[in-house]
Amino acid sequence: MSYTLIPDSPIHLPCGGTAYHDPNSSAHSYRCEDCGAVPGSIGQSKECSDEVKKYENWAELGGMQWDYTTGKPNHSVGKIHYVITKSS
Repeated sequence: MSYTLIPDSPIHLPCGGTAYHDPNSSAHSYRCEDCGAVPGSIGQSKECSDEVKKYENWAELGGMQWDYTTGKPNHSVGKIHYVITKSS
């Protein structure tokens, strides 16, 4: 399975924010529309980081993980990705 970045698709964060592809970024990153931080970066707020960590821990225990495409928890077990992906 391979993964491809979809720049036009937003990321719906567990904190309630929405991140969009930043065309000015050299790292193909996304930037939160609410706080301006790059998800997963040191600039991300503690509150948002804690929400991400909550779903990562939950997924590790076999529970729901956060679905960044729908902005809701889902029942798929596995690692959480900070980028929008699709199978090809």
